[in-house]
Amino acid sequence: MHNTITTFLFPIIGAAIFAAISAAGWYAMVYYSGYEIGLAAAAVGALCGIGAAMGSPDDGNWWSGSVAVAFALIAIYAAKVALFGPGASSSFNFYDGIWGLFAVFAAWHIGTGQYGS
Repeated sequence: MHNTITTFLFPIIGAAIFAAISAAGWYAMVYYSGYEIGLAAAAVGALCGIGAAMGSPDDGNWWSGSVAVAFALIAIYAAKVALFGPGASSSFNFYDGIWGLFAVFAAWHIGTGQYGS
């Protein structure tokens, strides 16, 4: 039996740490290269999934997967706002949506502990 704090709070902490690191990395990549590389969105999702799964007492469950997805989307949006300012919503296009789906899939798949199956 796991403690409630361990079960619910640690995946949030893990995903938040990895989301901050991955958003900063994505921001730096775009800032210095001048290109938005969509595959990096999937990497952000994967890293958020890893962080949430590492924080989960049982290596991933529905809660850690949900947390990973939420933090992946927050990290991607935060990096976009940091790059393009408050009007970042207008800079999203169809391809951002596609890569966002890859990020959600990676975050969910890894965050729920399904990465080995």
